[in-house]
Amino acid sequence: MKDEQSWDRRNHVPKHESLDHVLPANPLFIRLLTLAHRPTQRPAIRDLNAGVEKTTAELLSDAINFREVLRSELRPETLQALRNGEEVFISLLAPGGYEFTVGILAILGLGAAASPFSPAQPVKEASYYVNKARSVAVVVSASARKIGQDLAAEIRRTTNPQFQCIS
Repeated sequence: MKDEQSWDRRNHVPKHESLDHVLPANPLFIRLLTLAHRPTQRPAIRDLNAGVEKTTAELLSDAINFREVLRSELRPETLQALRNGEEVFISLLAPGGYEFTVGILAILGLGAAASPFSPAQPVKEASYYVNKARSVAVVVSASARKIGQDLAAEIRRTTNPQFQCIS
């Protein structure tokens, strides 16, 4: 029997090339695709604060589109690490709601691991979480753009000069 130290999430996540129309073959995306192909669509998410209501098909479409934004913004070394099946963490700084959900799905759709945290945290505390996860970037919602930029500046100054902030 393997010990806990040899456990690696990469052994449990099917490898995939995140092409425009391909999502990871895991239960979350399989369930979302199943719901998106139902003949009658009901709202999958309602964000009352943002005034957004989307079906599963719309949610997946937005996540795939944002995944492409992430792919275009991430450094080539990060994309290569993802293609090689290496563990890549991307932090997400957003209040709970639609932007948070799209961000999580886009990050997971790339094959990366998401490390979400609250935009209410001070920059020093947020930088602790980013460094602990060894995140290569932080994805920020519109409302968290300022703290995300401050966080990225702090990380670049102290621990990772290649760290990115992606809106």
